[in-house]
Amino acid sequence: MKILDCESIDSTYASMEEILCIERPRLEERLGNLDLDEECRRAGGKTGTEVLLEAVAKYSRSSHPAFDRTCWFHFTRSHPRNSFNKGILPLGEALPYLWGFLLMLLPEDFPLEAWYRFAKNPPTGPYRRKLNDPVAWGPFGLLPREAGLFPRDFGILDSLETPEIVEDICSAFQEEHDFDLLRAYQENTKPCIVTFIDSNNCRGTLGAALHYLYRHLHGGRSVGDCWVDFDAKGVAIPPERIGKVEFL
Repeated sequence: MKILDCESIDSTYASMEEILCIERPRLEERLGNLDLDEECRRAGGKTGTEVLLEAVAKYSRSSHPAFDRTCWFHFTRSHPRNSFNKGILPLGEALPYLWGFLLMLLPEDFPLEAWYRFAKNPPTGPYRRKLNDPVAWGPFGLLPREAGLFPRDFGILDSLETPEIVEDICSAFQEEHDFDLLRAYQENTKPCIVTFIDSNNCRGTLGAALHYLYRHLHGGRSVGDCWVDFDAKGVAIPPERIGKVEFL
C-alpha cells in the first residue's frame, strides 16, 4: 500500500520515491532547476500544482503514478492524558466532553447553578453559529505537518494555540463572570498533533506535497498551494485510523 506521508521533508521525499518512482536526488534536481513562475506563465492558465505534476511526471518510471492513502495531521490543544481512544470527534460530539472539562477548571466556590445556566445558553453569537452548522463541525486535518507547526509561514490559523470554540466560550464567560477561563484552559492543556490515515488519493493532494518540496528547495514564503486540508464533514475519525498522538 502506497501512503502519502508529509510528516517531514524526508518522509515526503520517501513517499514520492514510492508513488512517482523517482529517486530523491533526481527529484531534487528536477524541482531545483524548475522556475515555477516562468513555467506557469508559459502554461497559459494552469495552476502551479498542475505544472509541477506535469513537470515531474516526465521523469517518473511509472506510467500511472498513484497512491492508496494519505496521512493527515489534526492540530488541536487537549489535556495531556487524552489518548483519543474515542477517535477524533466532530464538534457536536466533542462539546459534551469540552463542557465537562471546562467545569473542572472553575474555582471551587463558583456556584454550579450559574455555570449550568451559562452552559445551557452561552451568550455568544460565534458559538451558536458553529453549533448550528453541522457541515462545519469537522474534524479537520492538514498536510504537510509543518504547516500546522508554523501556521503564519503558510498563511493559516494557529490551531495549536486554542480552538476557536474554546475561545468563544471563554470570552463570553469572562465577560459575564469576570473569570479568566481561557487562561485556566491553556494552563491545563498542551498543543497536540493527531496523525490519522484517510483514503484520499487525489492528484491535488500529491501536487500540494510537490509544491511543499519545491518551496523548501527554493525558499520564500510557503503559499497556499503548499498545503491542503481535510474535512470529515461531521463524521468522526475512528480510533483505528489514528496512527499517533503527539503532545508538544
